[in-house]
Amino acid sequence: MRRLLLFPVAALAACTPDQAEITGHWTAWFAASSSTFVEQRTLAQATLPAKDRSLELADSVTETLYDCSPSNPLEQEQSGCADVADDWHSWLTTDGYHVVSSEIEVWRSEAIMTSEDDLQLTFHMDLGEVDLRIAWVVDPHFSPRECVQNEDGVAEEVPVDGADWIEQWSEDEDGYIFYLNAGAYQYNPYDSEEYWPLYNNWLSGYSNAKFVGEDDKSEAEEFHSHPSDFGSSAAQTWYLPLDPTDPAWETYEAFAENIRQAATGWALELRNDISADLGFGFEGYELKIEDNMWRPIDASSAGLDGWIQMDASWVRLDKRGDQVAEGESVEGDFQIFFDAIDSGSHLAVRGEFSIPEIHGDPWGYAQLHEEKQEENQTPTCE
Repeated sequence: MRRLLLFPVAALAACTPDQAEITGHWTAWFAASSSTFVEQRTLAQATLPAKDRSLELADSVTETLYDCSPSNPLEQEQSGCADVADDWHSWLTTDGYHVVSSEIEVWRSEAIMTSEDDLQLTFHMDLGEVDLRIAWVVDPHFSPRECVQNEDGVAEEVPVDGADWIEQWSEDEDGYIFYLNAGAYQYNPYDSEEYWPLYNNWLSGYSNAKFVGEDDKSEAEEFHSHPSDFGSSAAQTWYLPLDPTDPAWETYEAFAENIRQAATGWALELRNDISADLGFGFEGYELKIEDNMWRPIDASSAGLDGWIQMDASWVRLDKRGDQVAEGESVEGDFQIFFDAIDSGSHLAVRGEFSIPEIHGDPWGYAQLHEEKQEENQTPTCE
């Protein structure tokens, strides 16, 4: 998984592709104090009280004002704030929010295999004066591998940690799950000032979203998918050192179960009765835990062995590998939680999709590295 293709609508105005069936729902939390989108949409109504301001969205989109922050930027009295759970989603009580939500109603969709053999689904939703664009990309062939020297002294390519990651991640799934882990990092458990980004070949997917006004491009607010978490903070990493010669698996299982139970409670912060009553909830929200117990243990904290991983963003496919290719069909589902790039806003989307025929990438290009490797007969690990 290397890149995400994003193209301006104007460049493709001559056609409106409809390449996937997508259903589901989404919710956006526009931060009252920092959202560029909210600022631009309310400037014309600056003389009105904040509680009367509107994002001028379509009738199909619901809008509520939610404010449980100490500063109360929405100038709104909000009952029930004392009951809001914000252990993980701490942003719920740090600002006021314009909360908008709707069912997924797509007016444009594109499903392609990129020139890098990644599956990319892009879809647009007409929200009235606003267009919501979401694109996700996953690598159907994702299988991190490394070159090692075997007992005979010959270099060979083997799976990282000795197994197929997608198979391991998907053992308890209906289909094959790809975590949108681009951008993920770990804090060094022994030095909170140091962090370790995941290697590029460990990244299985990514998503991007953008709200854009009809005329004024300055109204755009952009989001990226929230990657895998490996701790609640630099001071609280989810790493437990284990002795490679005698791993304390019972201790590790208890460690993982504690985080799993905590994650169950954290997911409820966005989908319990309180969140629904106050108007900021998101139906069906899940947080998935990977305990990585299948990975071989070594004496180093680097790597993923001994680490607990939590994900709020993923795509599930009903097939993988060479079965996901140009001309083939594929279906599945997804949940993506987004963080705004330049504000305190958030977005969550959850849905199902069916792609009857995957199209080719008309904007793609050949892979120079692979071309030169073949041209120069560069030795590879085999």
